[in-house]
Amino acid sequence: METVTTLLKAERAARGWSQSDVLRRMRTLAEQQGIQLPSRGTLQSQFSRWENGHIVPTLHYQRLLRDVYRRTHAELGFPALPAQPTPAAAPAPPVEPDAAALLALIARSAVVDDELIRALRGQTDSHRRVDRQLGAVAVFEQSARHVGQVHEMVSFSTDPASRRRLAWVLADAAALSAWQALDLGHYAQSWTLLETAKQAAREADDPNLYAFAAAEQGYVLIDLGRPAEAAELISHVRADLGRNTPRMRSWLHAAHAEAAAWAGNGIAAIHSLEKARQELPDGDGDEDLPFLALNAGHLARWEGHCLAQLGDADADAVTTLSGALAELDPTFTRARSGLLCDLSTALVRRGDVEAADAHSTEAASLAAQTGSVRQRRRIERVHAQVLHLRSA
Repeated sequence: METVTTLLKAERAARGWSQSDVLRRMRTLAEQQGIQLPSRGTLQSQFSRWENGHIVPTLHYQRLLRDVYRRTHAELGFPALPAQPTPAAAPAPPVEPDAAALLALIARSAVVDDELIRALRGQTDSHRRVDRQLGAVAVFEQSARHVGQVHEMVSFSTDPASRRRLAWVLADAAALSAWQALDLGHYAQSWTLLETAKQAAREADDPNLYAFAAAEQGYVLIDLGRPAEAAELISHVRADLGRNTPRMRSWLHAAHAEAAAWAGNGIAAIHSLEKARQELPDGDGDEDLPFLALNAGHLARWEGHCLAQLGDADADAVTTLSGALAELDPTFTRARSGLLCDLSTALVRRGDVEAADAHSTEAASLAAQTGSVRQRRRIERVHAQVLHLRSA
């Protein structure tokens, strides 16, 4: 173990690099290879433990470190890989470290069965529940690691059937992690994760998952201040609605309505909301769409959000949002924060400063609880409007 530490430190010292220099190079290589790494703090902690000899990097990280330092497996002092068995009658030439590492990864991805797929999907569902109730700040690092693990399994799987099932898990997990990244204000990371989700959804041949990930990129554009482009992007996704289920079609129409509302296109927004209502089936959700939370109550919340963004002057926005707030599942903590922010926006436009302030204060408290940078920025704008009205 000491040899590994000494050589890793020596290689870094010889170049005059800091640990941050190495980690930055690792992250650049990982992004080029479509590999998701954990947060900066987590990776920094792991790197220190590698250099201090507390743990040995996994094969995944050994490969990145070899590429960063441009040294062989042996030159970095990594422990020898297990010898590969060869037939006694026809001994094979020695397996090079890179080949052995690849074979190990392929072998690891070959053990996929129904139980493992259920476990991986269950892990994503667990992250989804924590995210919904406690916010992205509580689960994003674990979620990103989960994406990286499944991505590696997909990349090295050689069985077409297993690869498709793993790709579905990857698409779902990456789309969830992307939404968490967006909520925390990590725009580039969110976009990259959605590209991963789209590619995996194509391999899984799931049009619903692909449409979901593709349309989510519209939300990145909205948060970047480009809602018209977001509406156009979602319109392109909607062009292939025939392959989507009714609930997915309803979600796409509602997503387009939101982008149109942010762009100030009220006619398009109202038209899309009407389509969303027409498509929405009964029930709270579909078993094969665990990533989609959309029922009549959620759609009412969406409609109220659009009306608030459009500056609805009458009572429709307040009435719709108040009704949605009363019916919202209390475990949707971040959704409640957003709904309260929308309600505050609508109340400000009606001139009801006291009620708007009360709702925005509660929204701010929930946003702090969930660590939502996205919601906090929206709430700050509402607070500024409240202060402006009070000083007028």
